[in-house]
Amino acid sequence: MNGGNRRSLMLLASFLILASLLMAMPLQTENPVVIQRVRLVPAPVQTWVVERGTASWYGDPFHGRRTANGEIYDKNSWVMATRHLPLGAYAKVRYNGRECIVRVIDRGPYIPGRRYDVSEAVARFLGFLEQGLAEVEVAVLRDPPSAGEHRPPVLGGS
Repeated sequence: MNGGNRRSLMLLASFLILASLLMAMPLQTENPVVIQRVRLVPAPVQTWVVERGTASWYGDPFHGRRTANGEIYDKNSWVMATRHLPLGAYAKVRYNGRECIVRVIDRGPYIPGRRYDVSEAVARFLGFLEQGLAEVEVAVLRDPPSAGEHRPPVLGGS
């Protein structure tokens, strides 16, 4: 093996090692990281993807049943089902000027054209409980919300 090929091979191996280290880095890091004399600064952005799609809601027939992640579904919780995001991910759901943070706990919906199933509480809060369907925007959060952040204010309270 000549010197040029050996150098190219070493450069490729270094790149692969660096890439694997970067993939193993936790997303929550706020401090710069130095790897092989390269200073890496995490992006200050809170979200990593924004999607749009049709949302429906699910309630009583599924209330109390086990979800895909193993927990029991509560129609009054701030959760969502989708086949397009990882279980356990947090997402900000927006509709008609309102938004709330939910956690992905289930798979579905399994009706063509629908991308998300939100809990009854989320549909009520966002304002599409009566109509049943809505075109929503979903921003997947990079970091879990701080305690209490995902709960929207209680409406109609005294």
